[in-house]
Amino acid sequence: MNTKKTRIKQLLALCFLFAGITAFAQFKVVGYLPTWSGLYPGNVATIDLDKLTHLNIAFANPNTAGTLIPSSGTNANVSTVVQTGHAHNLKVLMSIGGGGASGTNYHNLISSNIPAFVNSIVNYVQTYNLDGIDVDIEGNILDGSTLTASQYQNFVSQLGTALHANGKLMTSALASWFGNYVTNTAAAQFDFINAMSYDATGPWAPQNPGQHSPYSMAVNDFQYWNGTKGVAADKLTVGVPFYGYGFGTYANQGISFCNIVNTYPGSQNNDQVGSGGNAIYYNGIPTIQQKTTYALQNAGGIMIWELTQDCFTTNSLLTAIDDVITSFTTGVAEQATVMPTVEVWPNPSAGKLSVKITGSYDSDVVFSFYNLLGEHITQQTMHKTNDKVYSPDISSLHDGFYLLEILTAENKSITRIVLNR
Repeated sequence: MNTKKTRIKQLLALCFLFAGITAFAQFKVVGYLPTWSGLYPGNVATIDLDKLTHLNIAFANPNTAGTLIPSSGTNANVSTVVQTGHAHNLKVLMSIGGGGASGTNYHNLISSNIPAFVNSIVNYVQTYNLDGIDVDIEGNILDGSTLTASQYQNFVSQLGTALHANGKLMTSALASWFGNYVTNTAAAQFDFINAMSYDATGPWAPQNPGQHSPYSMAVNDFQYWNGTKGVAADKLTVGVPFYGYGFGTYANQGISFCNIVNTYPGSQNNDQVGSGGNAIYYNGIPTIQQKTTYALQNAGGIMIWELTQDCFTTNSLLTAIDDVITSFTTGVAEQATVMPTVEVWPNPSAGKLSVKITGSYDSDVVFSFYNLLGEHITQQTMHKTNDKVYSPDISSLHDGFYLLEILTAENKSITRIVLNR
């Protein structure tokens, strides 16, 4: 076991010891591993799996009978990846769909017999010891004609019920541009949603050269799924690309980040090579870290498409993500000490917060709120009450994630809270 990841888990556990709920205890780092990659499955250990929490194998799709078939490789390969992932304490899911999937089988299976299709998927998950299914049915299928919003909702509702009944996860990769076909009810079925905040443009639109995954897109997509679709912040991950697109003389349908930085020294700290209509656009290390910081402050995790496009030593984007997370968790844990017992409810809060301190202390209580970078937001001091229950004022705080430091003369505790009015 990688000692660095163990340390991070210990720090996170300490930080969230008093949260009262486990749903917020883990900041998710979700990485996709394509079946067509040379790293599937034999060299998967080349990736630093200890920097991930979830590994999604992409993709498997149904035949006419509804049986899932990996897009490349074999089911034996799937078993190998699952075993490797579990050895690193990862949740390993199979992703179904993908941008290149054919909609015919999905349409026929979902329009005719959802229960049978769902049963086939659940059997596949159990047979290969997967931790769940990532539903990556995208706009080329979820377009209102191949699959309608109603059909999609019925399918994910039944699949989610069956998977959850067997202790399995159901997640999804979704882009805002086909969000009209994902009802709020459908979105609510997933354990979490990976927002695909990339591919805003590309060589398929040569008249529109530019950044395909700007920081603003990550923010807008999060706000769309959280605000318009009502998905809780902790159930959203911010998607980041490990690749770029070229235009003009650089025209290319997809260039891995590692190829970019190896070809153009120094480009790891920029977001483009060239300019205007003759350029490669991608996310460099600073932008990836900026998005990770945003995810730490607002969302439940970060998602990567896809892992094999990273550099595995120098200039690794996965390492850049991990550095931000490590810096945050270390800073929080260095402040935290154990108070006898602290209960905070409701968490998430819709506007009111109650805190109960059980144990011996004889002082005022100071409540300090910080953002997830450790920056101080506000502070309140309250006199000790007989029942040791307090209601700090959170009316001035915006929705999102905060650290609440609770300080007495004897001890202090740090608890992560979520405001979602």
